[in-house]
Amino acid sequence: MSESSKITIRISGKAMNEANGYELRYLIKSLDSFSKLSEKTYLHMISEDRLKKNEKGNFALYIDNFQHGSFLADLVIVMNSYALPLLENGLTIWNAITTVYDFIKTISSAKEEGKSVSIENVGDGSIAVVISENSSVGDITINNYNYPEYVTELSPKLAPSFSKLVHSVDENIDEISFDSSDGRGFKVSEKDRKIFDKKEFLSSEEKIFSGTITVLNSHDNTGRIQIESNEIPWGEYKFDVQRQIRFPEYLSSAMRKKLKYRGYCRISFDPSTLKEKVIGVRIIEKL
Repeated sequence: MSESSKITIRISGKAMNEANGYELRYLIKSLDSFSKLSEKTYLHMISEDRLKKNEKGNFALYIDNFQHGSFLADLVIVMNSYALPLLENGLTIWNAITTVYDFIKTISSAKEEGKSVSIENVGDGSIAVVISENSSVGDITINNYNYPEYVTELSPKLAPSFSKLVHSVDENIDEISFDSSDGRGFKVSEKDRKIFDKKEFLSSEEKIFSGTITVLNSHDNTGRIQIESNEIPWGEYKFDVQRQIRFPEYLSSAMRKKLKYRGYCRISFDPSTLKEKVIGVRIIEKL
């Protein structure tokens, strides 16, 4: 017994002109990204890391029904249903792909705005993505999104392929869209590329940390600080200071002394890996 899902792909732009033909490198890149998204999702569903030789007959991806105009065709995912375990949440390959894409967009967009993102288990096979920002009275929840719990394991596996697909869009490709008969789908365009660009932002979460200023640039009161704190990974970081406290005496008196500071972390977030790291700090007070 086999089950199939049909997804329609449309690629539009100067490189997909029927009169001139379809530029192959763009076509291959888009289709290869979709193929990897489908295969990685299938492997996650059967708890495997790679498609073994004896598994290749259980999963296949076909393309048919080419249509005129911008590149338009149907992609058909076929899998033997007996190869899949019993799954909760109605998990199918296509549902999982679209859900993970939305999950990554939600997290990346929030981080770009400097919001705090936390993931909470709410039971019944679901998680909640809680987006909040810091205020004088503590963290304030702005939005709360529910997702099936499998997204936390599957999203790091799919993020690199989503990144490759999104960065296929350039001056020659306007949009790539995927749609199915049940209304589930997603599209990527120039504005969506920002979702998968690396981001640097100032966290809204206030930290208290111990550190020693090792380098001070007196002309702009920036420099480097050796941090030894449980709040921030130990190491040497670049720092700047909040504008209203930029006067030389404030920092020069702290040179080569281990002191406590209050401030914010500067974060680098890579949506293609869903990993972030501290790359600097902003000092707002010397304690």
